[in-house]
Parts: sequence; C-alpha cells; structure tokens
Amino acid sequence: MTARTPSQLLRQPPSLFEIAVLKFELSGYTVRNIGIREITRRADRVASYLKFLDTYGIFVDIPFRYAVFKDRSVDIVESILNAGERALPKKGNILNHRIGSQDDAYHVMHCFVAAATVLDDPRSTPLVQRKAGNVFQWCVKRVKTAMLLSHKRKPALLSSEA
Repeated sequence: MTARTPSQLLRQPPSLFEIAVLKFELSGYTVRNIGIREITRRADRVASYLKFLDTYGIFVDIPFRYAVFKDRSVDIVESILNAGERALPKKGNILNHRIGSQDDAYHVMHCFVAAATVLDDPRSTPLVQRKAGNVFQWCVKRVKTAMLLSHKRKPALLSSEA
C-alpha cells in the first residue's frame, strides 16, 4: 500500500511542495525529513533547469547534477566548467539553422568561449577549449548556411512577384 499525501487525505489537489517531492522521489532522490524551504528551493531549481532545456538545452547537454544555479536560472559558463567533459554541444542542432533561435546558438557559443578563456581556473581544460573552438566553427557554418539559403530564395521570390 502506498503512503498517502496530506492532500489526498484531505481530498484536495496536490500542493506545489507535494508535486516537487514526488518529482524528486521519481528521479531517485530521497526527500525524507526535508523542510518546506528545501523543497521550494529544489522545485525552483527544477523549474529553472526545465526552462534551460527549452531554450539552450537544444544546443548543449548539461546533466542536472552538474548545473550551477544563479538568480533562478542556470549559469551556463559555470555549468560547462563544472561538467567538463560531460557538457556536450549538440553539433547537429547547432549546424542546422532551422533548429532553435540564432541568438540562443550564439549565447551557447559565447558561454563555451567564456568557459575556455577563464584564467586561473583548473576546470578550463584543453578539452573545454577544444569544444569551444568546435562550437565557434559550427556557429560560423550555421550563419553561412542561413545566408546562402536566404540568398538563393530571394531571386525566386522576385521572379514570382514580376
């Protein structure tokens, strides 16, 4: 028999805290004897991470346990440094100009470059620097492809207007 939550006992919809506890327990975390403040903090982190996945997560994969949170958002530069080799840029998505926003791709590129050029930080390894170079090249190719395709489309539009 499963344990019932206070909301189930009172026949009310589940609270934000109970939803957060359930999500964390389903993810393998143990949440026994945790206060409401800790549950709220964890729920905020999950919400921030989900927002990160919807925007920048299209271009870079950073596991949740390596994500660094700052001001209710994911600090991508620190997360890249924290994750090291586990921060994986998604080459196919970066190269494809139809996927995601150009600004988001640029932001991920700038974060990789910033992580690669941090001075006096042992986490800025040659591997992070190589990944930053790759992401930079992929973004350049993305822009070139978008420009070439937009240039090829314009004459077709002009001929149909005439």
